[in-house]
Amino acid sequence: MITVLVTSKTGHAFAQEIRVGAHMAVSDVDKGVGGSDLGLSPHELFLGALGACTAMTLQMVARRKSWDLKEISVTVSEQLVDDPANPGQKISSITEQIEVKGNLTQAELNALEKAAERCPVYKLLTGPKQVSTSLIHRTPPPPVASSQPASGAGQQAPAAGSNPGAIPGNSQ
Repeated sequence: MITVLVTSKTGHAFAQEIRVGAHMAVSDVDKGVGGSDLGLSPHELFLGALGACTAMTLQMVARRKSWDLKEISVTVSEQLVDDPANPGQKISSITEQIEVKGNLTQAELNALEKAAERCPVYKLLTGPKQVSTSLIHRTPPPPVASSQPASGAGQQAPAAGSNPGAIPGNSQ
């Protein structure tokens, strides 16, 4: 099981710290929507995760088979397109453009292209899944009692012969 902890970054409207083990990343939204622009947006992280996973998967395949894959870059794009199953509705269309460099045969290139679909993030995105959300409400602890004296404590007693209920400036 993989567990990722995401916590709000103090002092920023939307910035989040994402932690897994010893690793940390920051996600935020741009200033145009009220963020601090401290990192990639969650949407950008998601698309980047797909591209990174695809590249790593192809590198692992090439290494295991001793293919001469020198370099790889993956461009991931998303756009809204008409949903063929629901006229008038839009769906996301995600495309990956994979560029490889190396001395590779056509058969190796075909195998690498097919291997892109074996990337775990690709399978998570396209395969069956179940997502559940629960909300836990924790109230902050009550404020610590201050060192201020209780009401009336520490006030000076009225001077002898004075009228404590008298209105200042009224000598009646």
